[in-house]
Parts: sequence; structure tokens; C-alpha cells
Amino acid sequence: MTTAGETILLLSMSPVFAVLIAAPVLKEKITSEKIGGLFLAAIGVVLIVLGGTPLDDAFDPLRLLGNAIVIVSTFLFAVNGIAGKMAVKSVDAVSLTLYSTLFAVPFIWLSAAFTEDITVILRLSTSVWTIILWVGVVNTALAFVLYYNAMNHIEASRIQIALNLITVWGVLMAFLVLGEPLFAPQLVGGALTIIGVIIAQKIRKTAPQA
Repeated sequence: MTTAGETILLLSMSPVFAVLIAAPVLKEKITSEKIGGLFLAAIGVVLIVLGGTPLDDAFDPLRLLGNAIVIVSTFLFAVNGIAGKMAVKSVDAVSLTLYSTLFAVPFIWLSAAFTEDITVILRLSTSVWTIILWVGVVNTALAFVLYYNAMNHIEASRIQIALNLITVWGVLMAFLVLGEPLFAPQLVGGALTIIGVIIAQKIRKTAPQA
């Protein structure tokens, strides 16, 4: 359906949804710092993606469907961030990660059973199982515990904007681990993304009352 580049670009919509939802639901202010940081980070993501893998302009209905699915998923992830912010007020980060995973796993297994060949797990090599273990423990469990724990200290909208750094980390790791080339536009895009995230985290100081 959609391309990897388009998926990454569309995923940057999640912070936009989060900022818009957090305003009425969590009463988080839409500040100029958030807007400016979000804009810079989005431009940075565009440069990172387009600088490495130009998008195909061919029209494809299935591709449009794929894009629509990604947009819906970004909205749902933004909602997850808002819900997580509300949940951490009464549940600790570890418990929240555990409970949400327990509820999610049955649906994932059912989906896999109907759409994939689940017998493949019987033929996986040790190296693949090692990667799966790493992804499950570090990239999923630990990452979400840290994500929800951050909700105790930072506004949900600011956290969502910071998630634009995923693109930066992805390109950097691809360069260091996989030996993929790194282009000048990607470097500029990475810098803009980092600057945008930093700007978005800036908190205005309230004037002291007389």
C-alpha cells in the first residue's frame, strides 16, 4: 500500500492531533512555542524522508488506502497519549504498560491467526528470537514504561512533539548499524527536528504577582 517514506511523514501528524486534542481535554495551552516547534520538527521530518528516499508520485488507490490507514493510526496514537496522561494520575507507569499489553495481546494474536501464517514461529532462528526478545523487552516494554512515566512530568502534547525524534534516531541507527548512506538534507532535517522539539519543550515563566 503506502511507502515507508510516506508512512514516516504521515506519522508526524500524531503530534498535531495530540496538541489539538490536549487543548480541550487536558486544558493544555496551545502556545507559540508548541506551534513553532511542531512546524520545525515537521519540516525536519520531511527533509529526512525526502532527502533519503524520494517519494513516488504514481497514483494508486491502494496507496491512498494505506495512507488513510496510517492517518487513522496516528490519530489513535495521539488519543493513546491523551488517555495515558489521564491514566498516570491514578496508575503507575509499569502497571499501565502491563494492563494495556494484557488487553492488547489477545487482539494481536487473533489478528495474526486470521491474516498471517503463525506456524512461522516454529521455524525462526535463534538470532531472530533474540531480536524479537529485544524488541519486546526494550523497544516495547521499557519504552512504554518510560513513555508513561514521562507523562507524570511533561504535558502530553509536548511528549507527542518529542516523538518526532523517532525519525532522527531511525536514520542515525540505519547509518551506524546498517551502513545506509546519510545525505545532507537529512542532516539539516535532523537538526531542524531537534531544534523544533527543544523549542516545543520551552515553558513560559508566569509573571510574579504583585
